[in-house]
Amino acid sequence: MFNRKSDSQKLVGVKGVPDPMTGAPHPDMRAKEHFLDLSYSSVDDDYRPKESDGFEFQVVITFDCPYAHFFGPPNEEAIAGHPLAKNGLHPFSSFEVINSKWIAELCNRNFVHKYHSDKMFENYRHFIFTFHDSTAEIIAENYSVEIYHSTA
Repeated sequence: MFNRKSDSQKLVGVKGVPDPMTGAPHPDMRAKEHFLDLSYSSVDDDYRPKESDGFEFQVVITFDCPYAHFFGPPNEEAIAGHPLAKNGLHPFSSFEVINSKWIAELCNRNFVHKYHSDKMFENYRHFIFTFHDSTAEIIAENYSVEIYHSTA
């Protein structure tokens, strides 16, 4: 159940999502009001087929019902300054934030709406993707992953 006053955030890995490559994963976020895609390069051995050893591949994550997003700092050198660093946030990874303070804050901001209900926020999930030069944070209901392998 969604808890608007939650303060016990926890990080878990995002299932089925390859880690970004170190160095230059070239993350790209494309967003509209009801659409959000995040793409980046990876060389994660768990997702790379044997015939493409040594090649990077492109990961495209499409988020269902995106509600909010942030794309910017911190980079890998400053990740220790992120509020969730003490919970295990580190570079070149993907996480889901359980009991997200950001979702609680968004719910609190909406509380003044005459049709507000905390139930509107129950299905939202907070995702974080950490790269070399940036971090992406997304609030959405779910996601799907497509992997495009290099043919070079």
